[in-house]
Amino acid sequence: MSAITLLPIQGLPEISFGDDLAAVLLQKLEDQGTPPRPGDILVIAHKIVSKAEGRVVALEDISPSPEALALGEKTGKPPALVQLVLEESERVVPFPKQRVLMARHRLGWTCANAGVDQSNAGDGKAVLLPTDPDRSAKQLSQELSRRAGVSLPVLISDTHGRPLRAGIVGVAVGAWGLEVLTNYVGQKDRFGHTLSVSREAVADELCAAASLCMGQGDESTPAVLVCGDGYVPASAGSAPLKRPPEQELFQPAP
Repeated sequence: MSAITLLPIQGLPEISFGDDLAAVLLQKLEDQGTPPRPGDILVIAHKIVSKAEGRVVALEDISPSPEALALGEKTGKPPALVQLVLEESERVVPFPKQRVLMARHRLGWTCANAGVDQSNAGDGKAVLLPTDPDRSAKQLSQELSRRAGVSLPVLISDTHGRPLRAGIVGVAVGAWGLEVLTNYVGQKDRFGHTLSVSREAVADELCAAASLCMGQGDESTPAVLVCGDGYVPASAGSAPLKRPPEQELFQPAP
């Protein structure tokens, strides 16, 4: 990918269940004089996709199980929140000192708290990941492309921690319309050395860059237009980014 420009989509309203995201996004892009052009990519935070799809839960409506009560006691987390993590996960391992539940999400991601998040959710509420982020990305991409008259790939982003470094970064949890993982295995470097393991997570890098514009607090900028001309079209979604369970570095004792 060559040089890119990041254009935050300003002035987006609070999104609610049933809102037409494509219409809202295109209107704001038109208002700020930056309609989509060929080569552009939309990066959108999962929370507004989840809100539009009704993936917001009131914690008072959740009945914690005995397991959730025990894990809540161990980690200091609200039992209702823990229950949501359990329901979203295939496997959960508590880290009491860090007050974190590491989870193997049903979508195949390993992340803290299974993506269940109370920030920017509203009082007493939590936002879950979209049920099928790749499907959500595909539907949004197709609708945006149809209305804008240009092909517009979509990446749905979340923020994940990293096992060997401090801090969080943006990553792709849903994708449509572009190659998310570039494989350099078999190619030569400048000195003729054959690359044997190099695979670049392009989608994650784009989401991390867009996250700098989105912020993590009250910035209200959950969507960014990445302008460039170097992406490779593809329709595999985010699947190439997922490690099979047998290759996962997170392997807690049974």
